[in-house]
Amino acid sequence: MDQIPAAMDRHLDVIQCHTDGGVLLGASSLTGRYWLGSLWFYQNPNNAPDVEKCTAGVQLEAGLTDARWIDNTKVIVGLDTGGIEIWELIENYHTFVHVHSSLEHDNIISSVHLSCDNKRAVSCGYDKCIKVWDVETLSSVHSFRGHYDIVECVRCHPLEPSMFLSCSQDNRILLWDTRKPRPASVVGMFPIERKFLPSIV
Repeated sequence: MDQIPAAMDRHLDVIQCHTDGGVLLGASSLTGRYWLGSLWFYQNPNNAPDVEKCTAGVQLEAGLTDARWIDNTKVIVGLDTGGIEIWELIENYHTFVHVHSSLEHDNIISSVHLSCDNKRAVSCGYDKCIKVWDVETLSSVHSFRGHYDIVECVRCHPLEPSMFLSCSQDNRILLWDTRKPRPASVVGMFPIERKFLPSIV
């Protein structure tokens, strides 16, 4: 309980439900020139976001951008430094313990998602890169560049652990299959919206 931050960060970035009915919150705030984040777990979701009634909490050393449950106790977190971390809840959900961390993205991570078998995680970010991670070791097993702009979101296939979707500010949605030698295929393209430019009369 001693590690729980004194106050909830200003910007709520993540909310994830736990299988037992609890809730995970992720928040960030700007401190000087840098963002700092925090993770919060409430066994009783009705207590959120009351800091005094928090079951567990921990201050992060960077801004938090996304987080997902890996299983009942472990959480994978994307950071604005390009880092990715795994935290585990121990002592009957009352303490967050750092398990793994890796820094391979060159810019902010915008999204993290888990494969359907929870053995792989996929991350994407402002560096236009997509990475596939081994969750147990947090080692990068694939690194892909198929977009021309910031990759905003990745979502894994609900039944096939080798497949996932990505969408980007380049207005394209790509379907990825890591079993193929050329893993990406375009499944959607959206025309860039033309903004109204008033004419001078």
